[in-house]
Amino acid sequence: MDLKEQIKKDFGYDLNIGDGCGSADEPLMILDENPHEAAITEIIFIRNMSWVHGRLWKIKSRDFIKRNGIKLLQTELDVIEISETKIVREVINYYFELNTEDIGYLPYIGSIEKSIIPLPYSLGWVNYDKAYENSEGLGTSYEYNNIYLKVGIYVYNLGMKGIPDGFSEILQEHFLETIMDVKNLHPEYEEWGETMSDSDSVIQAFLSEKEISHLFLSAVGGHFIKARVTYPSIPELDELAKETIMHLRILVHHAMTKSE
Repeated sequence: MDLKEQIKKDFGYDLNIGDGCGSADEPLMILDENPHEAAITEIIFIRNMSWVHGRLWKIKSRDFIKRNGIKLLQTELDVIEISETKIVREVINYYFELNTEDIGYLPYIGSIEKSIIPLPYSLGWVNYDKAYENSEGLGTSYEYNNIYLKVGIYVYNLGMKGIPDGFSEILQEHFLETIMDVKNLHPEYEEWGETMSDSDSVIQAFLSEKEISHLFLSAVGGHFIKARVTYPSIPELDELAKETIMHLRILVHHAMTKSE
């Protein structure tokens, strides 16, 4: 079974790829002619391979290089492997032979122009998995993950009009309601640390015997932006969770600036 069929069997993705495995000597051929579609194929391939190898990863750089007279895309990754006895952090590369002259920007989900908040396929150390529409007023849910972290991002308005951007009395009231929802759903959770807030958002962490969860809430474009970042109680994951939240805060702030 070739790599394309193995990925389809194991993960359900029918990637538009040819020969190769992504190494420097055997670069993976990405057959998409559209640069955006090629970048999506690249991200999904890396995500699947990282699950196979048990790696956490995020993209460090993407550049064209020449190797053996062939123009290749070199994608450099920060990767982390956590075992019971050690933690290994290193930089690795994947190599791709593209069917397009353009490198292709890292892809976003849906239309950037039409989105309340543009969400990329890769958000810090987690990567997009799926999205679904909820009942009226509850908007759209986006699920991200890696082998440890689970992130849910929810864009909704509860049928309300005139929700102001950033922190407000309306946001504070909804935040308190959301905390109660979390505690009712997870009675084992205890609030962990102080509530953190600024002019854009508010954040509260929760701790149980087995896991840690961060609640993030903001508002932009007349919608609430809520996120839950949940992961096992492994100290080394705290930094990755906080970095993921930082990326989300930056996205929200940019969306606010755009809506002004």
